Amino acid sequence: MNRIEILEKQIKEQAIMIKSLQDEGQKKLKEIKFVNVFFDLNKYKKGQDIINTALNDGFEITTKVQTEAGLVYCLGRYNTKTERKDRVNINE
Repeated sequence: MNRIEILEKQIKEQAIMIKSLQDEGQKKLKEIKFVNVFFDLNKYKKGQDIINTALNDGFEITTKVQTEAGLVYCLGRYNTKTERKDRVNINE
């Protein structure tokens, strides 16, 4: 690979990274959920199932906090500007 090809490849990779960062900046939080996962063999499964269902429904884990009893996960579901624009266009 010559110098020009290497630079072209780097430009393409950087363009992809820039696009990804721009898309992240266009998210808007539309729903939040807190889920406890207890350090108890009889209780952890319920929290685990809630988190897995939420992840399948489009939520993302934003933070987690450890407590004496277990972990508390903060989950968020986001709208992008494109989704909000689409919704406005449908209702008009």
